[in-house]
Amino acid sequence: MFPGVSSSSLSDLDCPFAEDCTMKSCCIFNHGMKRCVNRKLHLPPIKYFSKPEAKRTKEHSIFPKDISTAPIRLLIPLNPNDHIPWKLRQAFLDKLCSLVKETDSVSPIQIEESIHKQAHSKQVYQSLVASCLVQLRKIESFHPAPLKIQKTLHDFSSLICSPESLLSSGYFLQPEIKIINKDATNVKCCRCLFQFDSTLYYKSNPKTKCPFHPGRKEKVAGERRYTCCHLGLDSDGCSMADEHVYNNYLHPSVIDVREWPEMPTQHSVVALDAEMVYTQGGMEIARISAVNEGNEVILDLLVDPIYPIVDYNTRFSGITKEMLDVEFISADSLSWKLTSGLRVTFQKLIQEILPFLIGPQTILIGHSLENDLKSLGIISSRIIDTALLYPRDLSLYKYSLRDLSRKHLAKFIQDGHQGHDSLEDARMCLELVKLKLSC
Repeated sequence: MFPGVSSSSLSDLDCPFAEDCTMKSCCIFNHGMKRCVNRKLHLPPIKYFSKPEAKRTKEHSIFPKDISTAPIRLLIPLNPNDHIPWKLRQAFLDKLCSLVKETDSVSPIQIEESIHKQAHSKQVYQSLVASCLVQLRKIESFHPAPLKIQKTLHDFSSLICSPESLLSSGYFLQPEIKIINKDATNVKCCRCLFQFDSTLYYKSNPKTKCPFHPGRKEKVAGERRYTCCHLGLDSDGCSMADEHVYNNYLHPSVIDVREWPEMPTQHSVVALDAEMVYTQGGMEIARISAVNEGNEVILDLLVDPIYPIVDYNTRFSGITKEMLDVEFISADSLSWKLTSGLRVTFQKLIQEILPFLIGPQTILIGHSLENDLKSLGIISSRIIDTALLYPRDLSLYKYSLRDLSRKHLAKFIQDGHQGHDSLEDARMCLELVKLKLSC
């Protein structure tokens, strides 16, 4: 355009017409921004600024300077056939490593392996793990504070269950009621629901097997299944027993506690629990335990059933054949042999031992005592049932003693496959009643 002058140099000069220029859109002079003759805007090159790299401090170091000081993580070996998930076992082991010191005599891996051997299902393993962690952490805040004052008989009397609630739970309260055994010629197996004649079945040889599910029923994804094998309710039993068994807690003779004579050895409060075995006559008591209001053991004996034993029911009763192979208690000095764990006949228990400890004014404490009292053949109206003392809201089912002790006492009982402990259960019932009194 101008000889000897390039268009790029003209774009650096200010326009002589300045604001009055009528050709700003195509003017080759500068109007405050750089333009080229091709009408393209010259923008400065874009600079991408990045954050300066943060200096890695000692705390942010990925690896410690001394690798030998790094903690070594213990690992559970993988086992595809394990009934407990590996992830659950490893999480428990990691928690143990943070709680158990290296100087302790038992290592975390030994604790985990011992619990794994005791648990026959995932639910039992989780319960044992929770119990172990509570003991290791020594959480005393979970346990109720001891009662500051001695509870009197009047305090316990305020918690006696009403006759209406006892009758609705299956208790017998009237002495004139004559309980008669079920028809033994037509009974139903309580495990597989098989109908059979008990008078002929136990004499036959060979006997038909009993397929059953040892687990409980649970609801998973809207479908009810068994916890033992996770199969539906219409599936065949996953376990096999040698003989069928049936429930029969009722005895032809009934004794009213109020008719027993009063003795100085009788206690005002007795927490009672019994363990049952299956016999040819139904379910009978094989062990009975009791504590007084001071949580002192006053009774712990094995009972020789009336009929021959069919199934020891060890999974729930904790009774084994070896346990019943002990000597019988002698007739002398009952007071010091009642807690010896010796064996006694059922007749001696009812006629001599129980009247020695329980009287007309004695308050009986237990969890769902109706079956225990029916098996003993006794009647009492002064009962504190912890299943009724801690009702379950909006449910037809009762809380189990295991759930109540875990929820209110932070104590874990009836874990593992060794079965229940009647003495431990009796003590838990007494503690639950004392906890209700302290509220």
